Amino acid sequence: MPYPRGRTLFALTLGAACLLMAAALYLATPPGDILVGFSGPLEGKFSDLGVEGRNAAQLAIEDINAAGGIDGRRLRLVTAHDGYTQKDAMEADSHLAGQRVAAVIGHMTSSQQLAVMAVHRSVVYVSPTVSTYQLTGMDDNFFRVIADNDATARDLGLFAASRGVQTAVALLDTVNEDFSRTFINAAARGFTSAGGTVVNIIPFSSSVPSSLLDAAASAADSGAQAVFVAASARDTAFVLAQMAQNGFSGPKFSSTWALTPALIAQGGTAVEDTFFCHPYPTLAELPAHRNFISRFSERFGWEPSFPGLFAYTAVRLLQRGLEKTQGRTAGLREALKSIRQLDGLCGPITLDAYGDAHMPFFISTVRNGAFEPVR
Repeated sequence: MPYPRGRTLFALTLGAACLLMAAALYLATPPGDILVGFSGPLEGKFSDLGVEGRNAAQLAIEDINAAGGIDGRRLRLVTAHDGYTQKDAMEADSHLAGQRVAAVIGHMTSSQQLAVMAVHRSVVYVSPTVSTYQLTGMDDNFFRVIADNDATARDLGLFAASRGVQTAVALLDTVNEDFSRTFINAAARGFTSAGGTVVNIIPFSSSVPSSLLDAAASAADSGAQAVFVAASARDTAFVLAQMAQNGFSGPKFSSTWALTPALIAQGGTAVEDTFFCHPYPTLAELPAHRNFISRFSERFGWEPSFPGLFAYTAVRLLQRGLEKTQGRTAGLREALKSIRQLDGLCGPITLDAYGDAHMPFFISTVRNGAFEPVR
């Protein structure tokens, strides 16, 4: 599958500056600490993903070091804020490459991941949360521990139809369009295959406040029974609150991107009865899941959600690969491709030959200010 034309052209303009630094990742890591990069949004509106992901990655690294590290060597996390533009993502990863990290945990959003793929071809990425199906089935250096958004979005569309919804409007944030557009397209396929009708798909830019207001007003005035939203937790909360103010009271269906505590904190009663289809249980049923929540909460002061769960797991997958190479970067891609089963915090994860993750799906909703399982 080719990368988008605009991204390739942009990447080539920075290619000469970046390739030498990216090539450093193929060199054998020198004696001493093994550096692990983390690239994600550490500031601003998507920071609920990045900060929690970084903290969980740090916790995983500390656990690995406490158990003896990799072949007697300690891991050390090097972080970079990847911003919200292609240029930001390029610069963040060039910084990490210049530090000679063994691999990068990241990115946390799909558009930032796709922005770097055409240039940083030698960087090994292990992403906690990038789920666009544009990266599914690609023979590249990208690995992930979360399922792609095609199946979860289609299941959410089918679930909406099963609840008697006949018409829906869809909203998507173009700032992370490589995720949001693919999510809405897949949800629409599932919904229409069960007899539903999507009356309109409304894009907006979360970087432009008036764009969110206009999109929410248009969605509320669409006459649709329900709404699908693909945006961050804060932006999903905002548009749903605005739609409620404009008189909308129908069912709400959201992408996993918004399934963090920030949604409830920002949205209040406006996000009650919002439904999600997601690849992990919202209730901690396994001891490893419960233990992680307890330790993360004690360390960082809040209860983690999916960014933390999958960031911790991403570091554990990287650990498996580095153990196979005895801490060397040479051969790391092949080592990771050979791993087909991983014990995640919420249960086993199957990895295919392309480094894509497969796992069960769940349906949850917001009820009385908390996420509750439905199915």
